[in-house]
Amino acid sequence: MKYAREVMELMGRHPRRWFPMREIVTYVITRVPDVQRDAARQGVLRVLDRLHECKSIAIRRPIRKSGSSPLYRWRSQKRDM
Repeated sequence: MKYAREVMELMGRHPRRWFPMREIVTYVITRVPDVQRDAARQGVLRVLDRLHECKSIAIRRPIRKSGSSPLYRWRSQKRDM
């Protein structure tokens, strides 16, 4: 899956840290040459969805809907479930 390596590399280095989508996308576009930001965002979102289905990441969804985005964190221990 495209961008999976970059996403797992970033989140694996800092497993206890919550990442906003914009930070993950910025990391990916600095590692992959000639990628458009919107295409990278969509690809990263697909990777995050798949990792969440596999229970590899945790998602913290905002209480407020407008202007807030979810945060993502590598799920490293059983207590994260």
